[in-house]
Amino acid sequence: MIKLKSSFVCLKRTEQPYKNFIEFPGGKKKNNETATQCLKREIKEELNIKIDKSKFIATIKHLYGDVLIIINIFNIHRYSGKITSNENREIILFDAKCKLATLPTIIEY
Repeated sequence: MIKLKSSFVCLKRTEQPYKNFIEFPGGKKKNNETATQCLKREIKEELNIKIDKSKFIATIKHLYGDVLIIINIFNIHRYSGKITSNENREIILFDAKCKLATLPTIIEY
């Protein structure tokens, strides 16, 4: 999660499933990567920034049909560069005061 002032950085999905829903930036881990390496690569690919300091928060496991999805959550404390969408996805700033624990991982926007 990347927090800017009082908002979290999210991206709007452009493809199915869940087109036009918003989600936190991130992606799939490659076999030879650690979770931290994946975080740095995915954030660079999606938001064009370099992570300087992050902290692991938690792992969430979710059964999506018959596939087990493992989500590693990090808080990004410091980064360099300007946040821009490398994948032509709209950047949504989501109010950090909302109760994130009550929201699904992605929501329609």
